[in-house]
Amino acid sequence: NDEKTRELSRSTNHVPLKDHMVWLKKTLAGGNGELLIAHDSEAGHIVGTARLELPRDKTVEFSITIEPRLRGGGYAGQVIAALVNWLPLRDGNGEPYETKALVAEVKVENHASLRAFAANGFIPTKYAGDLMTLERRL
Repeated sequence: NDEKTRELSRSTNHVPLKDHMVWLKKTLAGGNGELLIAHDSEAGHIVGTARLELPRDKTVEFSITIEPRLRGGGYAGQVIAALVNWLPLRDGNGEPYETKALVAEVKVENHASLRAFAANGFIPTKYAGDLMTLERRL
């Protein structure tokens, strides 16, 4: 519920702990997504999380969140690069998903995220209100 995270998210509302725990249990139970922890092994700390929605029309949508105190340190670009290199994703049976593209929706005022995605080969494909859809074809 970090204020800056909410400000730059699709939903800017405060999320009650109870609601967040329901979402977390559902996400961890599997289904159509993955929740990953980004860790800097040299520094010895968690830097953020990445959430992947798997695949929708052979497209994987993902989002990242960087620990508030570590923002501006270049971690966003590193997490995106790690996710791109982690593909092709595999399902629960070890079979690769037939992924054709990666997409992310970013608020247009989130300049740091836009730069991090652009540096990793994502290009704008759509604007809708205050959101920009970025895509990287595989």
